[in-house]
Amino acid sequence: MRLVHALIFLLLLVATHQTFLSIGSASANELAWSYEAPSPVSQVSISSDGRLAVVGGTGFVAVLDATDGKPLWVYQGRVRINAVTISADGRYAVAGAEEAQVLVFASNSNRPLWTASTDGPVLTTAMSRNGMYLAGGAFYGYVYLYIRNSSKPIIVHGGEQTVLGVALSDDGGVLVAGTYTRKVMLFNSSARNLIWSYESNDSVRAVDISADGQRIIAGANDGSVLIFGSRPEPIRVYKSGGMIRSVSISKDGSRALSGGLDSTVRMFDSVSGRSLWNSSSSGGITTTSISSNGTIAVAGSQDGKLYVFRNHQEPIREFQEGFEVISTAISASGDRILSAGGSRVHDYEINFSVSMPTTSSSPSTQPSNRESNRSTSVILTVATLIAAIVLVSVWWMRRKRLEDHSLRQRRGRRNRKHLPWQG
Repeated sequence: MRLVHALIFLLLLVATHQTFLSIGSASANELAWSYEAPSPVSQVSISSDGRLAVVGGTGFVAVLDATDGKPLWVYQGRVRINAVTISADGRYAVAGAEEAQVLVFASNSNRPLWTASTDGPVLTTAMSRNGMYLAGGAFYGYVYLYIRNSSKPIIVHGGEQTVLGVALSDDGGVLVAGTYTRKVMLFNSSARNLIWSYESNDSVRAVDISADGQRIIAGANDGSVLIFGSRPEPIRVYKSGGMIRSVSISKDGSRALSGGLDSTVRMFDSVSGRSLWNSSSSGGITTTSISSNGTIAVAGSQDGKLYVFRNHQEPIREFQEGFEVISTAISASGDRILSAGGSRVHDYEINFSVSMPTTSSSPSTQPSNRESNRSTSVILTVATLIAAIVLVSVWWMRRKRLEDHSLRQRRGRRNRKHLPWQG
């Protein structure tokens, strides 16, 4: 009987575990906190150590304690913030406004250090690791580079129509910009000049750069992903099936990530330009982020899903956010992940030792079979539950028969005591 009890308990335990796996849930990856912003959010950014975050949106900029989601301060004004960036050391933040302004803050005060006017709405921002250099890209085609202690730009480059993306190396010495006029441009901050310019086949919507400024990734509207070294010719041009909405590169320059409206997330070796793996999602990818060493990757989709990857095309986590994910951010180690959309910001603290799938050391370019794996998991869960129910039913019927037999024996003994001939 003890063996039956143990077997039933084991099957129920397995069924419960399979159920948790099938819905992608584990106690270690629950939502840590949720921040309700005063209005729709445009972008979120996090410090390298994952302790501070900046959020921008319609009429506000907020700096949050990223460990609990509580705002340290909120700046509110008649501005529509399109982009925000916090320095890696968490000491400074920059915001770009629709009202043709760049606003710079110290992370301990909601009073701007300074505000600079630009020649059009500022759509994209970037900041060096210590916040000494900051950049903005404007709708009317201007690239601006500032030193933190002055609102006067040290570089103003115009004539490119809309600037859609900017990124800075860690020391701020190298600035990259992507434009509607199909250009990827590289600037030297110290020399304050344009180093080189490359013309792609379509508008360059997103750019990113490694910490040392030696590796660059760019994504274009025609689905092209371009990976550069220090020269103006790409190491590799990879063509996907839809507009590239977001690109990210690891700080160490080893890995690069792209996400596009063809619902594909793709990881590259940024040294060789080789595609390592790709994963298909259920909706167009709008935003990506990557950890400093390229181990952890994050992607958000139009249909409200947040995917977390670790060295493999199969996501180790998949969250249903309840909003279109328009911005993501990740700490240097990858254990804190932010997603934003609507008027909310979600924070996840991931324990990567829980529910880890088997990973492959060899690069893969095959589409993800996540849906197949999920179906298999559901089938196994149902089969295990059925087996547990059958065993419980057999055990219960056996126990019932034994109880009935025991009751009949007791009644027989009681009746024999009262037989007339027994006096």
